[in-house]
Amino acid sequence: MRRAEIFFLLIAMLMSAAALAAGQVAPAKTTTKAAPVDSLMQKAQILLQAGKYAEAFTLLEPREFERSGDVAFDYLLGISAVSSGKPDRATIALERVEALYPEYGDVRMYLGMAYYQTGDTARAKQAFAALLAQSKLAPQSKANADQYLAA
Repeated sequence: MRRAEIFFLLIAMLMSAAALAAGQVAPAKTTTKAAPVDSLMQKAQILLQAGKYAEAFTLLEPREFERSGDVAFDYLLGISAVSSGKPDRATIALERVEALYPEYGDVRMYLGMAYYQTGDTARAKQAFAALLAQSKLAPQSKANADQYLAA
């Protein structure tokens, strides 16, 4: 792995942990087709908050076919994928979220990170620019997007 890839994977993991610790897993008020939080989602959130991204992905991935389209599920699956070095899997899940709810949590930040990790810098820059244009943006999210855009 190149140094830049390792650096940005480390940033992805740190940003994921910070966002989850700050409660930015999902917005406070969102209308979605998401099912009520169940034990699977609770376990995944606990794993993500503990920085166990690969374990969270391993927990969620087998349920993707049946839960695909559940925005909260796709969001957590995407975060766990991008934070555990599976950007291709992350883009699929996060694009489903962004298509329905473009300002859901930090979906654009994680999508930009996934694009960046796959080498698609043009789409990464678009995702980060769209994130920066959002009306409600946490200062940490802005700083993270600015850091990626400067790279």
